[in-house]
Amino acid sequence: MGEFRERWVHVHGCRRWFNVVRDTSTHEIAGSYPMGTAGPELPS
Repeated sequence: MGEFRERWVHVHGCRRWFNVVRDTSTHEIAGSYPMGTAGPELPS
């Protein structure tokens, strides 16, 4: 439970892949970042 990095695809739109940080307990999206980058640090 908590923040987790996920990879999503925009199936019904541009069909591009992107990364998001989502809280698995609240389903709140904390942000997104480009493919091929390390992404933000997650809290411990």
